[in-house]
Amino acid sequence: MVWDTAQPYFYLSNTDDNRLVIGGGDIKFKNEKLRDSLMDKKIKALLQQCKTYLPGVKVEPAFEWCGTFSETNDSLPYIGLHPEVPNVYFALGYGGNGTMFSQLAAEIISNIIQDIPDHRQALFGFNR
Repeated sequence: MVWDTAQPYFYLSNTDDNRLVIGGGDIKFKNEKLRDSLMDKKIKALLQQCKTYLPGVKVEPAFEWCGTFSETNDSLPYIGLHPEVPNVYFALGYGGNGTMFSQLAAEIISNIIQDIPDHRQALFGFNR
């Protein structure tokens, strides 16, 4: 996996069936029609950047999409119980770090359910 943390970022990863997942290039927007109209330009830019990491490898898109990406103000997810919504466990706002935070969310929520103290609840809770 390659993750270029420049702004805008770029990533590529291989799949079990020898394909690539390529993405990044996020921009701020407030209009989904404008966002969607930029897709062809963004795909060309992502493919060009892919050539930087994999020179000589021919890459042809099999599927293309764009969508809304959001994150919390502090870039951390909200995990746990919300004070106004009883009996509902939340795991929200993964951003680009979904794999790591989803594991943490599973651990924290499991600990809440089992009544096991977990100091991470304060870091990812709704009252931070």
